[in-house]
Amino acid sequence: DLSHNRFSGEIPVGITAIRSLQGLFLADNQLSGEIPTGIGNLTYLQSLDLSRNRLSGVVPAGLAGCFQLLYLRLGGNHLSGALRPELDALDSLKVLDLSNNRISGEIPLPLAGCRSLEEVDL
Repeated sequence: DLSHNRFSGEIPVGITAIRSLQGLFLADNQLSGEIPTGIGNLTYLQSLDLSRNRLSGVVPAGLAGCFQLLYLRLGGNHLSGALRPELDALDSLKVLDLSNNRISGEIPLPLAGCRSLEEVDL
């Protein structure tokens, strides 16, 4: 858990090569830039917490590759654009937090395909 530090800069792209990673906790830092598109390579990832940073760009479609993801916390950043219909592939997802961002558009109907959702914070 690397949360609650003062890490700055972008999330290293090399982190997407750690295929066995099950949890990535980088909340409450000063990370900026975009979420690496290769994040979907982390097929064993169950928990991703990048909340309360300075991340920008869109929620990457590659997240759909993290099909074991249970907890996705991206709140408190500067993410923008519409929610990706690809998120429907995350049928094990229990918690989705995208609050306090600049997400726009409609909530995609495919999000209803995330049958395990227990908590949604937009």
